[in-house]
Amino acid sequence: MQTATAYVKINRETVLKKEGITPAEVLILDKMFRNKAGEFVVQSATYVGEAVQSEAGEVQRLKGFYKSKVVDSLWPGVTKKLPRTFAEVGVTLTGLPKPVAVAAPEADPAPEEVPVTEAPVDKSVKVKKAKLP
Repeated sequence: MQTATAYVKINRETVLKKEGITPAEVLILDKMFRNKAGEFVVQSATYVGEAVQSEAGEVQRLKGFYKSKVVDSLWPGVTKKLPRTFAEVGVTLTGLPKPVAVAAPEADPAPEEVPVTEAPVDKSVKVKKAKLP
């Protein structure tokens, strides 16, 4: 799950810096402050890294920091499917690492063609036909 440092507008005059924010947290903050801010609350965000938090761990973290009621209203039910990237919540990140081009593995060379020749037939060998069971 991506993490970022973001500037969050909590009302029409106040913007706060929030470090280590996750995409799910963006949705929570937007739900909490959009009416007071008058617009989408995340003003800008800079990529920090990837969290190794499981979805269940992230839900617990969010419930501990924000009200469980807010978290449950956004993701009802037992199994929570949280956004993993900021693009999923409509936030464009700056500072994303450039994708690394991975060279395709070289293909094995084609096998060398070996000419097929017929084996000489030994006419002295007698072949019997047999029925297979």
